[in-house]
Amino acid sequence: MPKVAPVVPVSDWRNKTAEMTRLVEQADGPVYVTVNGRSRIVCLSVENYETEQFESEVYAKLKEAEAQRDAGLPTVSHNKVMADLRARKKHV
Repeated sequence: MPKVAPVVPVSDWRNKTAEMTRLVEQADGPVYVTVNGRSRIVCLSVENYETEQFESEVYAKLKEAEAQRDAGLPTVSHNKVMADLRARKKHV
């Protein structure tokens, strides 16, 4: 069963900053901050933010590669890419 993201009122951020910081750092994903019962802010730990950024960049590159393939540009097989990467790794 998927975890439910933590939701905390903005008053907790004012009154319990250290505790809220720990909550964000320990959360597996975003922490939603509410004002008057409505979500207003989403907080992520630096680690989660960097992971999200990396995944977003990877998906953007995959989307770009698919568009290039669909446009008829030459492609490189997975096996060829992996062989090239392994060869480069041996030289490093």
